[in-house]
Amino acid sequence: MKKDIFTVVLLTIMAIIGSFLIYRFTDKKENITKNKIEGFVYNVGYLSNVKENEIDIVISDYNSFKSYFVTYTNYTYDGNGNIISTSCDKILSMYNEEFFKTKSLAVKYIPLSSGSITISSVYGIIDGEKISFEYKKNSPDVGTMDMNGYFLIVEVSKDIKEIKK
Repeated sequence: MKKDIFTVVLLTIMAIIGSFLIYRFTDKKENITKNKIEGFVYNVGYLSNVKENEIDIVISDYNSFKSYFVTYTNYTYDGNGNIISTSCDKILSMYNEEFFKTKSLAVKYIPLSSGSITISSVYGIIDGEKISFEYKKNSPDVGTMDMNGYFLIVEVSKDIKEIKK
């Protein structure tokens, strides 16, 4: 009889602990999802004068946005040496002053040793006033000898102030 009571009490305690652990795990999973924001990849080409983490930034106003993407771009020239386009023309056309009234852009540059390597599945992970990046690097079995680079970009609230290193 005592053995049966002990078994029932033990099973009850285990069930309560198990329920609590499942609740805590589910709560943490939902919390992680709330702090994870999908971003996108922008192929800018290899920037020879920039190292990884050197120009990672949260851009909170339109003039800084224009200045940043004009500074960190590659240029295409015509036969006379005149600039006909930049690698950042498309990104510069995607945002305007209105966007920066309510949001900011978190930007991270990833230099790559081969043009065959690509980046996908970009997410920003929010931690207070900081953001870190999560992304997938896709490397083929055989690569090319050219170099490439991508900007990882996530639209964030004005509360985000810096890139977490």
